Amino acid sequence: MTCDDYTFISHSVPLEESKERIVAMVQQELQSYHRHDFKRVQNSTMIDAECRQKICEWSYRIVDHFRIDREIVLSSWYFIDRFLCNEVKECKPTMMRLLSMSALQLASKISGSRELTMSCMSSLSSNISADVLTKMEILLLRSLKWKVHPPTAKAVIRELMGLLAIKIDNYEVLKKVSEHAHFFAELSVFDSELASISVVEVAIASLLNALKLAGKSELSVVGESFFDDCRGMLKTQHVIGDIEFVQNLLWEVFLANEESAILRSNLTDTEPEAKRRRQDTRTCSPVSSMQYNP
Repeated sequence: MTCDDYTFISHSVPLEESKERIVAMVQQELQSYHRHDFKRVQNSTMIDAECRQKICEWSYRIVDHFRIDREIVLSSWYFIDRFLCNEVKECKPTMMRLLSMSALQLASKISGSRELTMSCMSSLSSNISADVLTKMEILLLRSLKWKVHPPTAKAVIRELMGLLAIKIDNYEVLKKVSEHAHFFAELSVFDSELASISVVEVAIASLLNALKLAGKSELSVVGESFFDDCRGMLKTQHVIGDIEFVQNLLWEVFLANEESAILRSNLTDTEPEAKRRRQDTRTCSPVSSMQYNP
């Protein structure tokens, strides 16, 4: 979570422009960054659920330590799933480790971050050199056909918050809903089934779940109205699928996740413990994250 996730509150851009950006992201996904064929990865033995979970946990620990936006993990997983779908029939653990490191470094570089250099990534591994990572990056870029700016659920959430800001005039409630929604979006990469679902649907489902998690009964009415607005906005561009199904998948990941367990404990009223836990990881040496290396 970064301060950019809250820019909707002082957002001076007209709502129509936000709608245009959402529609543009839908078109971008349909034309250049489609995900429907990721089901082939999901239905194969290329990567199992445990391996995927370990890579996700490792990736978030790394970006939290270096104070990099967590959104790059979503981009890195698009790179990983696209590569597996395009190039690989079988992926051994060593290959998966190399691929995940290269994808995270590439996503970090594209975002403008300079912390995760090749030498830095190599130092997090006992047997992968910077030269090997560079060669993997070239293979990855070729597989991606240099399409390295996929829309993410977090980007869609930032725009959709403009719709909610019209319906909810309480800053603290909006802030809480935004934080929870971004957390659901971050968790979406843990589940291979969610990988093949449009980021717009993941974003909408994340916001609807966040409204429920906020714990205020009046927000259920807001959720219904918000979903109707989303359908109206996208009716000519994108057919929204079974959002309840996506919501349930996100809840399953949420309930099984260690960070969300800490968040649910709600130890303080002012700041989710999960957020403080992320900050605590920054005080650890990144080498300590090697134990989570896939």
